[in-house]
Amino acid sequence: MMLLAKAFVRVLEMCDQGRTDHLSKKLTQFKVPLALVQIHNRTLMAQALAAVRGSEQLPETLAYAILTLKELQCLPWPDGSIKENRRFIEANQYTLELCREDWMARSSAKAYCMAATMVYTQPRPWTEMTASLFQVPQRALQDVTRQFSRLPDFQGIPFWKIEASVNEGLMFLPELRAHRKGLPNDIPLTRKDEFLVFIPTTCVVLNNLSYLKVPSGILWDTMIWILGLYRIDEYIETELKAMQADDIEDLRRFITTICEARSEDPDSLNKAELHFSSSSANVYTKSEGATALLYRHNSEKMEAVHVVLRSYINSMLLHPAVTAGPASAIKPLRLAIAEFMNGQLSQSLLNSDLASQRLACYSSTIPVYRTPQCFTSYLRDIGSPTFGANVAFAFFICLVGGLPTLKARYLGDQYAERMGRMSRLFNDLTGIERDQDEGNLNCVNFAEFHEADNGMDEGPVRTEDDMGAVSGRTSEMAKQRLENLAIYEREQMYTVGQQLVEEIRRVGGEGTEKKVGVVKLIGQVLKLYTDLYGVRDLSNRIERTEWLPRL
Repeated sequence: MMLLAKAFVRVLEMCDQGRTDHLSKKLTQFKVPLALVQIHNRTLMAQALAAVRGSEQLPETLAYAILTLKELQCLPWPDGSIKENRRFIEANQYTLELCREDWMARSSAKAYCMAATMVYTQPRPWTEMTASLFQVPQRALQDVTRQFSRLPDFQGIPFWKIEASVNEGLMFLPELRAHRKGLPNDIPLTRKDEFLVFIPTTCVVLNNLSYLKVPSGILWDTMIWILGLYRIDEYIETELKAMQADDIEDLRRFITTICEARSEDPDSLNKAELHFSSSSANVYTKSEGATALLYRHNSEKMEAVHVVLRSYINSMLLHPAVTAGPASAIKPLRLAIAEFMNGQLSQSLLNSDLASQRLACYSSTIPVYRTPQCFTSYLRDIGSPTFGANVAFAFFICLVGGLPTLKARYLGDQYAERMGRMSRLFNDLTGIERDQDEGNLNCVNFAEFHEADNGMDEGPVRTEDDMGAVSGRTSEMAKQRLENLAIYEREQMYTVGQQLVEEIRRVGGEGTEKKVGVVKLIGQVLKLYTDLYGVRDLSNRIERTEWLPRL
């Protein structure tokens, strides 16, 4: 690490002097500064982990780490960002001096320790442009660090580790914003825009603090995937509300055509077209006093929808690692994308159906959705797939070359299913009032949450007013039932996930730990988002004193 750090510092110096015009700006202004921050954080955290575990280190290993940290002190760090760097060096200075004076120590160890104690990093004058490469939004750094430090999974972790990881995550933010700005037919994130800073920070924090060792390339793909998920969710929720059921069916056929195309043939994906059904012409309807044009046979509007959906689907199916991956990994990805997109469309229809029933939405009551569909079938077919956990798992498994055995693939399917259910249940639990305000279907809108059980726990008998809303006491019982289901699904996710990790490690082979890291990262990212929703949402009511350990 020390030699790599010296090389990158030298590149940064040449850039500062205007001598790197032959290199790309992305390399000199993003990748090199990011790599230096990563080297700094990995070195410090590895030493801290060794100290916590009480493992004995060779003196030269400690000396080499200190040489690396001293080399990085010359960078234009923001105020206070390398306090832990200096503290660690001062705390271990005496250990190095003892090794220097120990006549029984190996000569190589003594040489490293002597270098580490005697080397001095001279401050360098940096231009304002170079210094800005290491600056992150301080308000975001403070707010996000505080949010993470409040989560149960991060209790007991030194604050500096969380802050350093958040700082590293925010280094990705300019590139992420540039990527979003450059997307075709970009979709504003509106109310979700505040969560943009959480996309890179969640990935980096989990990778660093759980010591997953997921490569930066896959971390970046994870960030892009989460951004794409937010975009498509927002698009369907806002842009497709006015669509008729027939238009939804047309879109389903379009999605099927895209997902069934051969992923190694880009032309077949880009040229896939929707054949409109032949009934009826443009239809107009009244919506909140305004006349809204529905999409039926509006080919211009439909083509705009195609472009957005095709762009989202192709971003995964045409990824180089996917097209080069095994068929056993690509086919589940195509099926998962189709299931996710169809679930989104079905959710949009259910939201519209709920709104059409004009159920009252009071702060002390929950409207009951009158539907022939039961809750369990909704969760399985629509509620769980709409969170994209199955797509995330299938996509990232493609990036690491697939799973090694049939049992691993079976467990992976179960793991993704549990992740989706957990995410849906916790999201709905912490967003009951939000969903009522926005007119979205929530799990507690189903009648099963308000009816008496047939077992020992009789539960409340539903009492409805003339608008189909249940009493406040019954609403609290419905929330408790939803919380119980959410906790159960989280436990099942951890159990299946651990079995999957054990199966991957049992088989072994090249890339084993990379696959394990990706499996853990996906589950922990989704769980962390459910925790963040709980902390940030005003309707949060979860107060857990016992949390399951991470994988």
